[in-house]
Amino acid sequence: TDHMVRHKLEEVPASFRLADIIFLVLFASQIALSLFAFRLKFFYMWGWGWNVFDLLLVLMQSVEEVATAASYNGQNSAILRAFRVIRTARSLRIIRLLQQLSALRLLVICIVESFRSFVYVVLLVGTLTYIASIFFTSAVRATLVDFASMEGKAEASGDLVELYGTLFRTFLSLVQGLTGGLDWNDLFEPLNSHVGPLTGLVFVLWTLFGILAIMNVVTGIFIEHAIAQGDTIKSAHRLERARKMFEHLDLDGSNSITLEELKECLSTPSVHKFFSELGVQPKQAYQAFECFDADGSGQVDLSEFLHGCNRLQSGAQFGDLMGVYNQLQSSAVQQKNILKAIEEI
Repeated sequence: TDHMVRHKLEEVPASFRLADIIFLVLFASQIALSLFAFRLKFFYMWGWGWNVFDLLLVLMQSVEEVATAASYNGQNSAILRAFRVIRTARSLRIIRLLQQLSALRLLVICIVESFRSFVYVVLLVGTLTYIASIFFTSAVRATLVDFASMEGKAEASGDLVELYGTLFRTFLSLVQGLTGGLDWNDLFEPLNSHVGPLTGLVFVLWTLFGILAIMNVVTGIFIEHAIAQGDTIKSAHRLERARKMFEHLDLDGSNSITLEELKECLSTPSVHKFFSELGVQPKQAYQAFECFDADGSGQVDLSEFLHGCNRLQSGAQFGDLMGVYNQLQSSAVQQKNILKAIEEI
C-alpha cells in the first residue's frame, strides 16, 4: 500500500503480488492442515477465536486474488478497487502475532472483552450529554432570537452558532469539553458573556459533574472489568496448561495418572518446571499426588488433577495443603476407630 501510494500506482507490482500469493498458499495450507487434524473441533477448541480469525483472513485474501484475476485487463475495475480497500483488513494479521506474547495477548483480550461495557458507557454518557445539550441549545436559541433584532451582535452570534448553533453541534461541543477536545474556557466564555452568568454556571457544574463523576465512574468500571476478565483469562490458561500436563503424564492413555507414571515422568524438564511453578519441589511431588487423589483409589483422574492444581495456583501453599490433607487423614482414622469401637460394643 505504501509503495503504491508513493509511486501513484494503479496496479500492484508483480513482485508484491507474487509475495502475496506465496503467503496465501502458506497460510491456506496451515488452515487446511488444522481443519484436517481437528475437524469440527477447530471451531470450538481452546483458541477457536484465533482459528476463525485466520480462516477469515485467508478467505478474504483468496476472494481478493480471484477478483484481481477476474479484473485483469481493466475489467470490473470498480470491484477491484473495493477489494483493494478491503486489503487493509489483512493488516489485522499483526494481532495474530500477539498470541505468542502472553502479556500483550492478555491486554488485547481484555480490550476486546471490554467492548460490551464500552457500548453501555457510550449509551449512558450519550444520554446524559443529550439531555444537557437540549438545555444549552434552548438557552442559546433564545439569545440568538434576541440578537437577530439587534445591530452589532454578529460576532457574538457567530461564536454561539459555531459552538451551540444546532442540537448536534451542542452535543459535539459538550462531548469535546468532557474528553479534552475543546478547552473549557472556549465553551464557557460565549455562554457566560452572551447568554448569561447563570447559564455559564450551569455549564461549569455540568462539566465538573461530567469529569469528576461520570468519567471517573466510567474509568472505574473499565478497570474493574479488565481486572476481572484478566483473572478469568489467567485461570483459563492455567487450567489449560494443567490439562496438557495431565495428558503428558497419562502415559497409557487411561485418563488417569498412577504413581508409577508420575515417577517415570518426574525427571523430565517440563514436568519439573510445572511442579516448581506450583510451589512443589520434586521430592514433594509424591505427596502432592496423594493430596490430588481425593478418593484414595491410587489414581488421579483429570478432575482431581485440575482441582488440585487450581488450589495451588490460586495462592494456597503446598505446606498448607499438606496440613489440611494430614488433618483429613487423621480425622478419617479417628472416625474409623470410633466406628470400630462402636461395633465391638
